[in-house]
Amino acid sequence: MKNIIKNKIEQSFYGKLRFCTPGHKGRGEFCSVLLDYDVTEIEAQFPSNAISLAEQKTAKLLNVNRVRFLVNGSSIGIKAALLSLGKDSGDILVTKNIHPAIEHAAILLRVKIFYCDNDYPDKNEIFAALKKYPSVGTVVLTSPDYYGVAIKKEAGQAVADMGKKLFIDAAHGAHFLFRPEFFDCSLFKYAYAYNLSAHKTLPSLTQTAYLIINDEKYSERIDKSLEILGTTSPSYPFYMSLEDASQYTYDNREYYDELRQFIQQFKQKVPCVDNDDFTRLVVDCTALKTDGQTLYSKLLDKGIVAEKFDETRVVFIVSIMDTKKGLEGLCKAILED
Repeated sequence: MKNIIKNKIEQSFYGKLRFCTPGHKGRGEFCSVLLDYDVTEIEAQFPSNAISLAEQKTAKLLNVNRVRFLVNGSSIGIKAALLSLGKDSGDILVTKNIHPAIEHAAILLRVKIFYCDNDYPDKNEIFAALKKYPSVGTVVLTSPDYYGVAIKKEAGQAVADMGKKLFIDAAHGAHFLFRPEFFDCSLFKYAYAYNLSAHKTLPSLTQTAYLIINDEKYSERIDKSLEILGTTSPSYPFYMSLEDASQYTYDNREYYDELRQFIQQFKQKVPCVDNDDFTRLVVDCTALKTDGQTLYSKLLDKGIVAEKFDETRVVFIVSIMDTKKGLEGLCKAILED
């Protein structure tokens, strides 16, 4: 298996311009996590509160109440947060673009899932859905989604007004809290908890994420759920990656000003679908008179890796590790015949 993975990485990623996860883009110190740091937890060799201190540090950087480091991806955070509700969860109302982890949590909770008609429901649609499904006790909203579209805060207010609990799958918005004047985080305050996939848009290793806990009432329950679902073997490279990614992004958060300008220049030349996250480039293939798979394959042949494609769009993830030169290269490659 080692040789298969090694060969695949060399063929698909080495020397290529990456506009996909993980957010470190294969550049910088974040890719140099040495095996020396991958050690076991030996009693008396490590401070017992080393991880919790790092979590407290990151919570301050994010300006949130409480953070839990996740080394099994955002998936475990979603499941742990929902399982922590126990009998209080009721059935679950979701949008159709949910992550499979939400369905897995519903199975474990033995509750039903009901769907909103719209992936981006407004307050009236939330009110209507909750009246239609009175057994619902929990609402799960995906915001922002893969295409950089966020749900307005009024939807969160509607959930609160109806006395229901709100969990937000904000996996694609790990960078939002570092520049709230650019990225609307107002929906987050209505959630008892929400997850952020650090590895998607921050310079962190794959499989690393944050779980933000707003409501202390569920804090101990969430910790217990994480203990039940997670591993007893901590990965220090993963934990270090989470701590370093938040610190690096915080220290360099002003770079988003430049990055925004670079992306605005890109969008003046390449047609993109409107969204709420300027770092999520969703190229409109119809306007380019092509289709998603054709453009994706064309760019791959030119040494550029996109995140994903569908019939009419190709998605490119831009992170704090990207440069003006890289975006200019992407622009040129898209527009070339």
